Amino acid sequence: AGAGMRYEGPRWALDLPLPVLPGAHQIANAGIAIAALESLPDGTIAPAAVAEGLRRIEWPARLQRLTRGPLVAMMPGWELWLDGGHNPAAGEVLAAAAAGWRDRKLHLVVGMLNTKDAGGFLAPLAPVAASLHAVAIPGEDNALSAAAIAAAARAVGGAAQEAASIEAALRAIARTGDCGRVLICGSLHFAGVVLRNKYPTDRETYLYLIAGSHRSHYDIDQSSITLWGKGRILADDFGYYGQAPAEDSSEFDSAFLNQGAHVSEIVKGDGFEYVDARQNRGGRQIVFVK
Repeated sequence: AGAGMRYEGPRWALDLPLPVLPGAHQIANAGIAIAALESLPDGTIAPAAVAEGLRRIEWPARLQRLTRGPLVAMMPGWELWLDGGHNPAAGEVLAAAAAGWRDRKLHLVVGMLNTKDAGGFLAPLAPVAASLHAVAIPGEDNALSAAAIAAAARAVGGAAQEAASIEAALRAIARTGDCGRVLICGSLHFAGVVLRNKYPTDRETYLYLIAGSHRSHYDIDQSSITLWGKGRILADDFGYYGQAPAEDSSEFDSAFLNQGAHVSEIVKGDGFEYVDARQNRGGRQIVFVK
């Protein structure tokens, strides 16, 4: 429908804006999501809300443009993009998107798991990339080595070399001097490293308050508070019932589980953040100093 899209299903016929996510494949993804919404009982989702959702949708690491943070600061004048796709179909989708990027040279920084088909992923991308720098995903036991990624890229015609880190790859790319475009890709785990450590957001700190077993490596975990900052655990506090040592037990133990728990206060500031969580007569306060 002109500059938009048209959805026709059993009950809905909607003229809609295109999703803001880049890539023609996101039109098909949007159609699947709309079909799922259409199948809900009448009145659950108003059709008008679908259009608003398409205009405002966010999907990290799906052709996400990086606009701030230390990696961007390393590359003035360059564009940095991030995608977590990791299979041959994802390689084809990314290559199709890259085919429309004719104004700048494209350089790839690739990290992958050793359970994925590196050659299948890279085969569509090799013809559209000026260079490829292979990086082993840091902190990942199942990371594919940089040497293996580079070898897979060369096997499908790519100009590949190894790099010790994402930063090292970017420094090497920057030395080409052409102010091109960089796509960091190959794995959601690799994308997580970027988003966790290299891309500050307004959601750097948040609290999980969980009732029920969720940590199998503890004895009998009944409830917990976990405070995360930039994607890593800063502090966590567990309630136990049974075999756990007393010094590891918090006030959130099994006696309180049936009576509910809630976060009573969150205070955000430039220098610190404070969380107060309550469960009847039990409570825990945590201060995160930035």
